[in-house]
Parts: sequence; structure tokens; C-alpha cells
Amino acid sequence: MSKRLSVAEIRERIADLESRYHNGHKQGSEWWQLYGDVHPTDRMLWGRYTKLLNVRLQEQKPGNTKCTNCGSDNAISETLSDSETGHIDECADCNYTVVYREDADTGRVIEDYQGFTHEYSGQYKALKESQF
Repeated sequence: MSKRLSVAEIRERIADLESRYHNGHKQGSEWWQLYGDVHPTDRMLWGRYTKLLNVRLQEQKPGNTKCTNCGSDNAISETLSDSETGHIDECADCNYTVVYREDADTGRVIEDYQGFTHEYSGQYKALKESQF
């Protein structure tokens, strides 16, 4: 089973690729895709990771999840897939938060929460302010 990469992991992999080339981190997409003296495998990986990063960022935008409490479309969902698997869902309208986490190796449930006062509550607003 393949692992679903998080935004941070994708950015780290892009940075690793870019660090292999002089000023690679300063180059634009045209350089990476067309003009740069880049190994074909690195060119392909850079394109795939960049596309995947855009997909993950799009998934984090509001409207991709329906709130299970009030039914609003103004909710956000984050999927966890590192040492823990699960998801965190939060509604911007009613601030309802659903957190489900389990250990990726053992499958043991770490947390199963539904309510309004979780420590992760309010992250939606912080994410919205930072990205939009």
C-alpha cells in the first residue's frame, strides 16, 4: 500500500530535488520543464511533485468537505498519513471539529473526537488567513 504524502513531505521532496542543481530553488517552472540542464528523471519527479502539491493544497481549500453537524459546505478536511493515519475535519460556520487518529503501524485508535472544544478547533481560520 502506498503512503499518501502530506503537503510538508511533498515540499521537502521538491526542495531535495531543487538542491541538486545550482540555484535550482530560484528557478521557475519553465526552467525545470524546458530549458534547464536537468536530468530527465529529476525533471519528471519535479513535475509530478509540483502537480501533487497543487492537488493537496486544493484539497485543503474550504468547500471540499461537508460538515457532519450543520451540513454546511464551508468545511475543511486534512488527511493524516505519517506515523498516524486519520483525518481532521472542521466547519467554519459552526466550528464543529471531528478528529480521528490511529497508529499507522498497529492500527490502535489514538483519538476519536467529535465536538466544539478540541485543541485543533480554530485551525481552519488560521489556515484560511495564511493561504487566502
